[in-house]
Amino acid sequence: MVSAVLYGIAGITAGQLPSSQVDHETARNDLAGNTEFPSSVAPIADEAIATPTQHEMTHSPNVSFLMHLVEGWRWALTKRVFLSAIILGAMVNIACVASITGAQIMLAARGTSAVMIGLLGTAMGVSTLVGSLLANKLVDIIPTGMLIAGALVLFAVSQVPLLFTQSYAAILICQILAGLPFPALNAGLLGFLYGKTPDNMQGRASAVFETTVGILGAACPAMVGWLLQQPDLGFTAVMAVAVVCSVAGLAVSLAGPLRSIPNPDQWSEVFL
Repeated sequence: MVSAVLYGIAGITAGQLPSSQVDHETARNDLAGNTEFPSSVAPIADEAIATPTQHEMTHSPNVSFLMHLVEGWRWALTKRVFLSAIILGAMVNIACVASITGAQIMLAARGTSAVMIGLLGTAMGVSTLVGSLLANKLVDIIPTGMLIAGALVLFAVSQVPLLFTQSYAAILICQILAGLPFPALNAGLLGFLYGKTPDNMQGRASAVFETTVGILGAACPAMVGWLLQQPDLGFTAVMAVAVVCSVAGLAVSLAGPLRSIPNPDQWSEVFL
């Protein structure tokens, strides 16, 4: 839940960042090099990504954010990799929120002590820290597309046992395993996305990505609570949502353009 709220705040903040005065030739080259567009979307002209006017920047924050979000979507709709990353991010965020929130609520309803429930978050935090120590090395030696798929495989596999058991020990082990791959996934995927995004679109692209992913994640806890209240569904149904969403994210990474993202030293040779 906290991560979803932070996603939303980050998206709104990013959307209001003023665009820097950049060389239009850079943006033009980026657009010219990307010749693959969805069949229903045409490439946008330079004017569509021009630096906002002073009048636009003096609008109220809400109006400014909406304008930047619309501009960001106009740009994002011409970028197949960026769109795939949004879908993948939404699926993974729902899976993570469902797994973590579902386990915490279920354990609390079962009478598990607050200390033991809190230990789940601590354990996942420690495993994420360990994963971050390995992330740089993994990003350097494994092609980014393969790294994304591998991280999602590990996450999906870590959630499957919870379809069949609700023991505290199993939940603890699965949460530890789930936290390991995400630093490398984030470093590879987000590093590529924002490294390839033109300077004058950074804020708006971030608003599109983080707001879309965050809104879906923010709605997830309500769904989790409803499922846990259903006698015939409960925690098993919650974990089924987590597994299905993580597998869907894996399918997106394998079936779309994300799988072709190379190592960082070759990112300059590919386009969004």
